[in-house]
Order: sequence, then C-alpha cells, then structure tokens
Amino acid sequence: MMQQTNAQSSDAWLLQMLAGMRSPLSKAESDRFAELYKKTGSVGDLCEAGKLYCDAKSFNLYYQNLLQFDGKKQEKDISVFFRETELVVGREISIEDPRLQSAALEKNRLQLAEFDTPSGSVGMSKYNYLNVAKMPERSFLPAELAQTLPFSSDSAVKVFQLDPSSILAQESAKTFQICQEGIHKDGTTELNGEAAACATSLEALQSLVRSPMLLGPHDAANVKALSTDERLHSGSSFRGKVVEVSLEASVEQRHAVCHNLMYPSAVYFCHYLPRTRVYSVMLQPLDAAGAQQRHLVRAIAMCHMDTTGWNPRHLAFQNLLTLPGHGEACHWVLQGSMTFVPTA
Repeated sequence: MMQQTNAQSSDAWLLQMLAGMRSPLSKAESDRFAELYKKTGSVGDLCEAGKLYCDAKSFNLYYQNLLQFDGKKQEKDISVFFRETELVVGREISIEDPRLQSAALEKNRLQLAEFDTPSGSVGMSKYNYLNVAKMPERSFLPAELAQTLPFSSDSAVKVFQLDPSSILAQESAKTFQICQEGIHKDGTTELNGEAAACATSLEALQSLVRSPMLLGPHDAANVKALSTDERLHSGSSFRGKVVEVSLEASVEQRHAVCHNLMYPSAVYFCHYLPRTRVYSVMLQPLDAAGAQQRHLVRAIAMCHMDTTGWNPRHLAFQNLLTLPGHGEACHWVLQGSMTFVPTA
C-alpha cells in the first residue's frame, strides 16, 4: 500500500492502516478507567474493555511458535538482508516467508544478547526488541488514559498484573527501555544523527508524523506514507520480477520508519536513521512454473549504507558473508512497520 498524503489524508491513512488498533473506549469509559487507577492503583477490566493483550500464557505459546521453522535450516540460511544491487528492473528476486524472517531475526537477537556487545557497537543491532511480521492484535490506549497510566520498566506487571517472569512482561520491559532509556530528551540517541520517539496512543503517533523532530522541517501537507503490500505477508515465500524501482529517500533526505513494539497496549517506536536509503519496489509475482501473474505488488526496502560499528554477529553479516563497514545491508520493511517521507 502506498499513498501520497496531505495533512488531512495523512491522518486518514494512519486511521485506515491502524483501524484495528484504534481504542474502542469512549471518552467516558476512558475517564472512568483513569479515575479508577488514580483512586485504587488498579485498572479493573481495562484489558478486556480496551481490547488490550494481557494474556501472558497465550503470548508464551505465540513466542514458542514464532521460533519454530524447518529444523534443517539455521537462522543464517534465512535470507533477510540483501545488497542494493538486487533492486534492478528485470531482476527476479525471492522474498522469504515473513514468518521465517521474523524467526531468524529473533533467534539472532537472542544470540546477540548472549555475548557482550563490542564497545561502540551501534546501528540496528543496538535495538533489543521483538521484530516480527505479525504482532498479536491489540489496541492503543486513548491519549488521556495513556498519559495517566505509568509507562515504566515494570508498568506491565504493576498496571496490567502480568507475571514478572513471563515473556510478555520481559518484552514489555524492553519496550520501555527502548522508548525511555535509549532516547534522550531531545529525541537523539547514542547513534550519531539518529532521531527517535515512541507513541503510546494513536494521537501521539499522528503528532510524530507531523513533527519536525523525525522528518526535519517540512510541510505536513506533503508527506508520503509507505508500507509493504499485505499480499506479501500471506504466510509463504514470494517470487517475482522487479518492474519498477523508486528511490523515496536518499542518504541526505529525512524519513521516519515506525515499528510496532510489544506491550499490552499498542506502542510504536519511530526513528530516523542517517545514512539510509528508502526504496519503493514494484514487483510482478511469478507462479511456481515461472509464469507472470497479472497483479503487481509493492514492497518497501531500506538500505543501511554504513554498517560500521554494527555487531559483527548480526544476521546481516551472516546473510551477506561480510563484515561491519563492508558494504550496505538492505532489508524489506515487514508488515506492522510504516515509513514516512516528506515530498517537499
């Protein structure tokens, strides 16, 4: 899905894109839960009424299933990263099943966590978050309620009564760590030139897209919203031919990519990464026999042009058979992530 947006339609695009994540609570219901928390420290049945995800046991099963793929394969055998030279009109490409990509990325994340991160190692590998093609469904909190409830390293345990030893509680704590401890007050991070922020409500996400912090000085009426076609997330690998490649953002241009992080309520982490190119790629699907299908699909690719300082154990270097600082590392922007690029 891709759409040229203006200030009004940008909000409409977000609402359409995240329709299933909009809070079902009325203002009166939201105010009631806020008052309940202020008086008792409890949120009552907010998980159910607000369509949040507070089932730690269910998430444990989800997570266990996420890590399972063909036992004959190892994560390094799953092609997640590729070279910019793959993005050439007429070239036939294959895109791994997003579920397998997610499993490979998560197993690599666990491996990286086992080792001491080299001093100064930054880049994509510094973000210790669950990066999957399809997160469990849950809604945002209304803006005022999101501001009332605490957002801390143990808020998922204290507010939503999660078992502190559960994977859901641990991932929620990592989400807070990324959003609060990893981002300075001015929106900068330890990575030189990066800008980042988190949104715990749909309204906050809309404000982020309009703000100059991520996209730089720009006219909010001229923002292009980009996402990978949902047909590429059908649960199987994709094979197709490149029919069009558009550079949406060069290394000198600002952009923002927003990732869906795990927490009982919806939370998005948005950031601008310097020295990155963003491409929109139109693909002609091919069937098993190599015959071209009639419909076209669009995929969004990001190419990190400088991998200097990345953890040498990162999956990118296993896929590309190279080392940090030796060439770019590109990947497809998976379902659940969105990219925004100013057009003027």
